[in-house]
Amino acid sequence: TTEIYTLSLHDALPIWRASRLAPHLVAGDGPTPIPRANPSLCAVSDSVLNKHLPVMSCFGINCIPTPDAYEKELVTKMKKTALEGGDIMEAHGKELIHAMTNGEFILNALHLHDVFAANKEYAQHLNRTTAEQLTKRPTVLPMGSLLEELRTSPVDLHHAVLESDGTFTRVINDLEFRNWGRTVQNQPAVTFFPHSKVAVCNIVKWSLENGYTTVRASGYRHTWSNLYSQTGQVLVAMLPLKVTNKLPAPIPELDPDNDLMGIEIVGEIQEPGGVTKGLCKIGAATTNQMFREWANSKAGQYTVPINVIMSEISWGGSNAPICHGAGLRHQTLSDLVHEIELVNARGELQVINDTEVIKAAAGCFGLLGIVVSLTLKVDKMTYAVCYGQKIPMELMIPPLNQEDVPDEVRMLEYTTPLMVEQGKASFEVRAKNAFYAEWFWFVGQKEGWQNCWDTDASAEASSKPYPSALEEKWQFASQFLAQVMNDFFAHFPALGDLLQAKIISSMAMHEMTDLEYTEKPIVCPLIDALHFRRGIQNMRVYDMEWQIPIPENESGGPDWDICRRAWWDAINVSCTDPKKGAIRIAVEMRMVGDSNVVMAPFFGNKHGTCSIEVLTTENVKKEDWLPFCQSVLDKWAEYKDRNGQYLNIRPHWAKEWQGLKVRGVPVKDYLKEAYADRIPEFKALLAEGARQGGLSPEELSLFKSPLMSEILGDY
Repeated sequence: TTEIYTLSLHDALPIWRASRLAPHLVAGDGPTPIPRANPSLCAVSDSVLNKHLPVMSCFGINCIPTPDAYEKELVTKMKKTALEGGDIMEAHGKELIHAMTNGEFILNALHLHDVFAANKEYAQHLNRTTAEQLTKRPTVLPMGSLLEELRTSPVDLHHAVLESDGTFTRVINDLEFRNWGRTVQNQPAVTFFPHSKVAVCNIVKWSLENGYTTVRASGYRHTWSNLYSQTGQVLVAMLPLKVTNKLPAPIPELDPDNDLMGIEIVGEIQEPGGVTKGLCKIGAATTNQMFREWANSKAGQYTVPINVIMSEISWGGSNAPICHGAGLRHQTLSDLVHEIELVNARGELQVINDTEVIKAAAGCFGLLGIVVSLTLKVDKMTYAVCYGQKIPMELMIPPLNQEDVPDEVRMLEYTTPLMVEQGKASFEVRAKNAFYAEWFWFVGQKEGWQNCWDTDASAEASSKPYPSALEEKWQFASQFLAQVMNDFFAHFPALGDLLQAKIISSMAMHEMTDLEYTEKPIVCPLIDALHFRRGIQNMRVYDMEWQIPIPENESGGPDWDICRRAWWDAINVSCTDPKKGAIRIAVEMRMVGDSNVVMAPFFGNKHGTCSIEVLTTENVKKEDWLPFCQSVLDKWAEYKDRNGQYLNIRPHWAKEWQGLKVRGVPVKDYLKEAYADRIPEFKALLAEGARQGGLSPEELSLFKSPLMSEILGDY
């Protein structure tokens, strides 16, 4: 263990010398282990490493496997289940994740090989030599080895770009960039790692002085579409590589010395109707996990009403693409933005709070500048009362015709008209009235999971953190396990086609709650209910999501049949996919209100939006995944309102839509038409935002995204 710690420290020396932790370093020329006989050196190295490096820690506990009789016993039981053709996760998932959570056992590629090889049908797709080679590699590969990145592109100090404290900004030249979903790859000439607003200002000024034409930022890198910087240009990385590129992912702490992070209540505002909201200033590099911890602390006690499920995401990144929300009564995350602070194209701090310009600036894809903070309208903490429920698929969201239920999904022998009407009424009540409304189908399961809940401000006395500390570790472990399988099945794709969806969906449904109204509900702070799954960062996925306007019915209300149709069309395409393995995780649907943000795909949706997505594992071949996505999109694109007009469906800007077609039209051309009435206003407001900062609109070209320029044109 000492040698592992010391090697990590040695290989990270370039970063440490560039950091404010440099005084803690011990001078040396090579990877000689620090002697354990020297207590003072050991204390320094251990305390610093434990705080600042993800040293052999997978999910907050020691993950070094303990090879003993227990390991053999568990693998033997799994082999027996595989031999009998059983579901290994249904039979042993709980015990396996428990063992991983306690650090007793980590499933590796050789274990998986031996388990599946017990079944003759599976064995024909396996190769033990390959499994042995995989076992010699790290259990989960980072997106390119972090140490390899440091060895080939050492972190340096940029002597022309200063931080606010007068130190030099950390930088890596010619570092390959890959996003989390592995859909974007390029090589910026310079990648900066600032920890102050002053440094971001200086980065922009230096880029201008040295002839660079593009400066873009990245956070956790969860955007699948290409909204990043470009090869040969400048990238501003708001989070360090150990956070964005390492799996299992370490959980960064809020750094009080980094003013790109931070959370502070700076005032109040009266909303229409007399509702008082807090104004909360949040640094763009602040993560959802940091905000969740703050919100639940005595210093916080405020919350946002909506957010993405992931806690491993930065606020700057989640806000920019204008697509996050859940619950028909809510608009998007970007609609909460009261003020934005950014570094403009002259390297100056600029605040935008003009009530018209903010309609564009609150969700502008980074086209106005490098956002360094957001001020949001937030609510006093309230409490969620949650009854997550597993419901037969035929009844959770009843199809327009029961004949549309595929045999492999059908659970009930009989579905009477009364049962269907009750299911339909239950769905519509939740879709319309739930504070948070979301449904999941995990591939191949005969039950869906309904995650619809409301709030009760008087429930504080019954409230408990959710998930609990132990449950959180379980969730981290299960996501980690799923990524181990991603890596395994990437090398045995034929077996992955047969088994991965079944394993993933069985594991997912096993962990979801199933509570009747006669049982005690989960009562927790609202912010915990929003982030009910932790460790999602540890399993990479592909994800296509579209926003479908809910049309008006004959009575002037929302036509919920469109949502039911979209849901079952996605499921039927999944079940009839000729590849039988393109989708391996889930179909997810939630309801969202409209939006006042100009380029939001929810804008103008009077009766709300059906936000629906399909997800799969990142080891699925692109040549299988993209045709599957196209087949699903072909169904959704044919929907019309009662006047015969096509619905103005639009993609989640941050997810996978590039390369697809809408009714035969390339998606980028389609989006020019879908946003034809929004683009002129958006460009005019961007230009006004530039002028308010003393710039010409032409100067905004420094922050342009080539992808968005194809859609927006010049401005």
